[in-house]
Amino acid sequence: MQNYAFINKKKLLLQLLLKYSNIIIKLIQIQYFTKLIDYFYMEIIGKLIQKMPMQSGISKTGNSWQKQEFVIETLEQYPRKICANLWGDKTAVLETLNIDDKIVMSFDLESREFNGKWYTDVKAYKVDPVAANPQTPSQPQPTAFAPANELPGEFETFTDEGAGGDDLPF
Repeated sequence: MQNYAFINKKKLLLQLLLKYSNIIIKLIQIQYFTKLIDYFYMEIIGKLIQKMPMQSGISKTGNSWQKQEFVIETLEQYPRKICANLWGDKTAVLETLNIDDKIVMSFDLESREFNGKWYTDVKAYKVDPVAANPQTPSQPQPTAFAPANELPGEFETFTDEGAGGDDLPF
């Protein structure tokens, strides 16, 4: 009797898996796609150090375009300077920012070949000022140590009676 119940549970589980397999596959694909997006998502926090003049023109198809380049300096021990550009309406964001403002830049990298040479663009698609009081995780406070003249207890000294007056411990 127990064996029959086990077979029915197994059969029921198999039927449920078959019935909802499309949903399960979609969930797995979404999870994989989310990880893939996170892998290619690039963001830098830095300081705006230069804004270049706005460039604009008309494309071959007759559409107007505008772009503005700017330089951001990373906040690392050895800072790096990165020249990036904003296109279209997104250039208005730079008007609200001042030199030396801390910003968060989300960007894509794109390379292209021209006459046997490769050129790489840093295309910013989102630039936001860093909040004045960012909520950073609280850092543990360093442990306070007692001053050297107030160390408790006795300390052993290294001695070697066979060393013949040598104070080295080895």
